Amino acid sequence: MNRAITVLLVAFGLSVALTLASERLARRFGLVARPVADRWHRQTIPMLGGIAIVVGTLVPAVVVARTSANFVALAIVATAMALVGLVDDVRRLSPQAKLLAQLLLGSVLLFLGFSLRLTGFPLADVLLTLFWVVGITNAFNLLDNMDGLSSTIAIVTARPAPVHSDLRHRLRDRDADHDGPSGRCRWP
Repeated sequence: MNRAITVLLVAFGLSVALTLASERLARRFGLVARPVADRWHRQTIPMLGGIAIVVGTLVPAVVVARTSANFVALAIVATAMALVGLVDDVRRLSPQAKLLAQLLLGSVLLFLGFSLRLTGFPLADVLLTLFWVVGITNAFNLLDNMDGLSSTIAIVTARPAPVHSDLRHRLRDRDADHDGPSGRCRWP
């Protein structure tokens, strides 16, 4: 079986298993969101799904990325962002505190050289990168207010990532073997 398909299937299975396990743990320890006016759900919903999303995405990505320096940096920042979400689930952070943490972690990504390169204008690209990091983080947070939808969306949307990454590495390796264009992987 193709390595990319194997990684895809393992990632999917791991994500589903971890989502179910985190649901059980959350219920056991009382880490649940109860229906309130600012939430969409009408029944008690277990929290901790973010742990399943992070582990279910990072573990297969480690297999594909082989711990490249870029991946390690991105994984650390993503894990820190997930920890902000976990703290918010358990202790309820203010919107200002969450926004500050998101901007800070987005700035760390920029400092490490991760930037959208869309406009050709560095300042505009920096602002777009920060907007994207904060926007996608809050999109998942809003989805999470809708009956734990974040885990399902993450499982569906993140599964092509290992395949895409594997293909990029194969193309880069092929190009390096033939003196073609290579170099460090850019994000996105």
